[in-house]
Order: sequence, then structure tokens, then C-alpha cells
Amino acid sequence: MILPPIQTELQPLLHTDFGSGIPYYDEEFELMQGEAHKKAITKYGPCFEWIEETIGYKYLSDQPIWFFNPQKRKQEAIAGDLVLAKHTDVSKITAEAILFYMEVVSIDDPRRESRDTLEKKPLCEYNGVPEFGLYFPDIKDRRIFEFYRLVNGKYYSVPEDGYGKWCSKTVEGLCIERLSEDEWRDGEKIRIWFENEKLLDLRREMDMRKKAEIAKLEEQKKREVVENKLYDAEIERWEAQQEQKKAEIARLEAEKKVKALAEKLKALGIDPDSL
Repeated sequence: MILPPIQTELQPLLHTDFGSGIPYYDEEFELMQGEAHKKAITKYGPCFEWIEETIGYKYLSDQPIWFFNPQKRKQEAIAGDLVLAKHTDVSKITAEAILFYMEVVSIDDPRRESRDTLEKKPLCEYNGVPEFGLYFPDIKDRRIFEFYRLVNGKYYSVPEDGYGKWCSKTVEGLCIERLSEDEWRDGEKIRIWFENEKLLDLRREMDMRKKAEIAKLEEQKKREVVENKLYDAEIERWEAQQEQKKAEIARLEAEKKVKALAEKLKALGIDPDSL
């Protein structure tokens, strides 16, 4: 039997199969994701959203992406955990748009762990995904993070640098930092950096800055109200002074007229005081 040639060009077909619609439900094994997996997505998803907002890449999580599976000899949709892709139409997105793919490994079921660790990496390699990472969020697992970069069509392991970080080349500024064991929490064993900012801390910092800015604006408004009241009081005082000056001028003018009239009466031989 002669097999047809393997398809190599992905077809940007419209994604229509979104499974049950339950977030992070494993359709293949009919399992919900474990707590560590859910906590990791909840923790690090906002970091990738921040990168999306900052540089305009697309952040995808639990969103189907077209891959070509050479074992099955067909194109199929795979949903990644934490993915950054070129800005494109996600309704037809293919693996060719992916820049950075991080799989959050579930160890609560051996079948799922095998798929996450042994199948996803060669699949991404075959489809030319430039960078691929495996994150092990479960606190019982001694593994933390494995990072691979595509070189001439093959994945090569990228070691952490002297600062305990793995830094991306396709998403400039993105780094994954290994936390010390005493910092581990279930789901949280790494820290995401972007452009020399700790993103988890940065989001909290941005919230604090926003609150501080709101407080500053409110304080400024209060100050403006006080200043306006002082200004209004100063205007009223100035206007009162002007009225006093006008009254004084009117009094002097009246006295001047009376004096002039008295002089005229005296010139006529009339004593003004006798009138």
C-alpha cells in the first residue's frame, strides 16, 4: 500500500471545535486539570496578557491552534497553555504564528504527563515553533522548567543563565526565573520577567500606582477647592475694598461740593452756618 505524501503546509482553516467549552478541561482523557495547573494559569496568565498589551503579540491560552501531526499524518487542533504568537486572526491560527509556547505539565495522571512531556515537544519541533518550554507547577515535583530553542529544525536545551533565568530570543525581554525552593507555592515555582520588570510584582505595583494616582488626583481636587475658596474670599475682600474706596471718593467729592458751595455763599455775604 502506497501512503500519500505527508502534508507539510498548514491550512488556516476556521476553528470550529472548542470541545465542551469547560475551561482547561482535558477532552482527550475526560479530566479536569489539577489544582497546580489551574493556579499556574491563573498566576501567569496576567503576565502574558501584559506582554500582549505592551508589544502587541497575541496571548493564547486554551485556544485551538492548527498543528500538523506527522504520526497521525493529518492536521489537528491543539490548545496550548501559555502561548505568545504573532498578531494574527486567531480564528484560523496555525502553529506558524507561534513565537513562544509554554506547556504547563500535569502530573496527576500518567497519560496526561506523558502527552505533555513526550508528545508536545516533538510536535512543536516538527511544526517549527521557535521556542518551547515545559513548566512543572506541582510543588511535589522537583522539576521546575525546561526550555528549548529551535536551531536548524531541531530543539536544543537552553540552560539557565548565571542569574537563574531562561531568556527568550523570539520575544525580546521575556525571561523565566527559577524561584528558590523556599519560595515555592503550589502552581508558583517561577517568576516572569519582561523588559527587566518582575511582572507579577509589576501588576501589583501598577495597581498601587493607579491607586496612588487616584489619591493624588483626589488630593489635588481638594486642594483646588480650597484654593478656589481662598481665591473667592480674596476676590470678595478686594471687591469690598473697592467699594470702600468708592465710598471714600464719593464722601470726599461730597465734602468738596459742600465746601465749594459754602465759598460761593460767603462771596454773596451769606453765612453758610446760618442756613
